[in-house]
Amino acid sequence: MTRAPACDGPRWRAPGRRPTSRALVLVTGAVVAAVACGCTGPAATTVAAGGTWSAPVAVEPGAGSPSATGLYGVSCATGTSCVAVDANGAATTFLGDRWSPPRQLQAGGTLNSVSCPTVTFCVATSASRAVAFDGTTWSTGVTVGPAPTGPVAPVTLVSCTSPTFCMAVGSAGAAATFDGRSWSPPVPSETVGGTQAVLGLSCAGPTWCVAVGTTGRIATFDGRSWSTTPAPVAGPLKSVSCPAQASCTAVGLDGAVVTSHGNRWTARPSVPGSPALVYSVSCPTTTFCVAARSDGTAVTWQDGVWAAPVPVLRGGTVAAASVSCASATFCALVDAGGYAATYRGA
Repeated sequence: MTRAPACDGPRWRAPGRRPTSRALVLVTGAVVAAVACGCTGPAATTVAAGGTWSAPVAVEPGAGSPSATGLYGVSCATGTSCVAVDANGAATTFLGDRWSPPRQLQAGGTLNSVSCPTVTFCVATSASRAVAFDGTTWSTGVTVGPAPTGPVAPVTLVSCTSPTFCMAVGSAGAAATFDGRSWSPPVPSETVGGTQAVLGLSCAGPTWCVAVGTTGRIATFDGRSWSTTPAPVAGPLKSVSCPAQASCTAVGLDGAVVTSHGNRWTARPSVPGSPALVYSVSCPTTTFCVAARSDGTAVTWQDGVWAAPVPVLRGGTVAAASVSCASATFCALVDAGGYAATYRGA
């Protein structure tokens, strides 16, 4: 497979090994992410089962350099509408076929997570504050919980299923909900996973959210309260995606996979390609998922079978990678160095 040319502003330059970021992020901290950039289209593609990945492109100025700003969250509402947030507290929007320059928001520090259930509504979160997007402007920041402390990097994750429901969970476990007007007071951290640091969050609706983390316990929200259960695999769970109520897929750093059917969780075949770490999973439907791995590859799951890893972000990633799929025909895969690629299915 040939190496793809790299994006350099509006032009493509000759192929070459891209530098990697020296910035390291604890896997128990921020969910590092990035997305596609100002070049209008890929110069080359990587063929994957059922579709193709574009060549990696740059979002932030200096992407791939030691001083590059990391993009720590991405969410795609459709195949033509995504939002990414970065370590400097800025957001960039994807409309049509390109990303806007990063724009500073008022959330108070690094933005770790973003969720866009529609093209006209998003919420992004920092360590303890949230800002909302109405399709045109971003709000000022509001506090959604205490800033996490301790050995885990301060992070608040967010998952929204509509403009009238969002769940925010801090890495220490405190959870708060949004009803379209205001945020609820956060519930005590011990109710969401006990002593674990929360690493992944996904909601399918106001009565179904799942949080996973370092102890391997799975916390479930039923619309009124949280309950926890041990995962049927050993080790931490890094990411979870719930395309429908009571139907979720969670992945561990070691590639372990568990799925839910109702309130029962079952171990499934691992993501292939060990020893690379699995950082993120996104499942837009109950029959299609994409997992992002630490070596810059992506792995597609379709109809119960994992495909072989496909090199996407060439040269791998140093800290982490994240993926967001709006549908089975569009995903954005991003890394800590400010690079990204998009998937378009058949």
